Amino acid sequence: MNSTRGRQRPHSPVIDLHVDALLQQLMFGYRIDHRHDPDQSLGWRAWPAEWWRRRQERRGKAYRPYFNHLDIPRMIEANYSCAVFGLHSWPISSEKNWALIQRQLELLDKLYHDHPDYVWVKKPGDIRAAHAANRFAFFPVMEGMQGLGAQTPENDSRRLDRLESLYRRGVRMITLAHFSVNDVAVHRFGPRARPTAGLGRFARAVIRTMNELGMIVDLAHVSDRGVLEACELSHQPAIISHAAFQGCVPNRIDPYLPRAVPDDVADAVIKAGGVIGIMFSPHILAGRRGTIQTVVDQVCYGIDRFGPEAIAYGSDFDGWIPSIPEPMQDVTDLSLVTDAFTDAGLSDEAISGFWGENFLRYWERMKSAL
Repeated sequence: MNSTRGRQRPHSPVIDLHVDALLQQLMFGYRIDHRHDPDQSLGWRAWPAEWWRRRQERRGKAYRPYFNHLDIPRMIEANYSCAVFGLHSWPISSEKNWALIQRQLELLDKLYHDHPDYVWVKKPGDIRAAHAANRFAFFPVMEGMQGLGAQTPENDSRRLDRLESLYRRGVRMITLAHFSVNDVAVHRFGPRARPTAGLGRFARAVIRTMNELGMIVDLAHVSDRGVLEACELSHQPAIISHAAFQGCVPNRIDPYLPRAVPDDVADAVIKAGGVIGIMFSPHILAGRRGTIQTVVDQVCYGIDRFGPEAIAYGSDFDGWIPSIPEPMQDVTDLSLVTDAFTDAGLSDEAISGFWGENFLRYWERMKSAL
């Protein structure tokens, strides 16, 4: 493995389990296949968000907040092998959500059509092949089952059919909840969150169908009890794509704490064969602004507590997170994190596992079990 400092190690696949750049394209017309300077404005459509972003920075509450953390050219510069793009919908029960998901898939269809050198991942081997050929790969994840449309018993059959439709369209992972309650799962953080709530009435049918299709069950955002119940229901291991460990910073008291998972919840996912992706949001990781060391602390805690094969990378860049780790300007500074891992004494194998190998091994095991 190349150990050159100052740039990402090219022989280690870099797989980011959650980025939200597509949301900016949907909202602001932010072309994710164009390079953007981290300091540049995203245009008049984004000016209210830009104003709030810069205000938070001036007040010292944030560092590089909210968005403009990445785009595909910058991910390629950071030696990304694969990015998982979030598909978003409104936190309500509506058929309009299904139309909104289709619109985002059409954006990805156009991206794929316009860039024949990109790879739309359908199976784990596609990531390995793309990495070997030095090509950028991606696939989408739908955030929250409200994206399937109106949440009524009369619509259940149609929504299960829509899961199959998403699989045919190249969606390989779905997060059961996002920032709202649906009839599959309850969220752990945000308005009306209930960490002690269990799964909803439609969960069993959804998880069974996802297992049959070979779709990855993502439990990021899902309530504590919901995660435990999903691990029992699912015949395939689930993951938490982007989160943090509560146990890493004992006695935290801050509003972001519920977004991190307790050790017993992480244990259930990992013992079932899943992985936990670590976010690059210091507020989620530690309750405040922080440096790259905040990420290193979480990864080292996860390795010590759960084992080196249990930890993965899920940045949540562009996901309207309050800050990114200082002094990173954007995703192109990812090599600084690798250097910090080395300085902390992590082995090349542990570092490679975090950046991508652990997720690849998880997915390969899951597929082989089908």
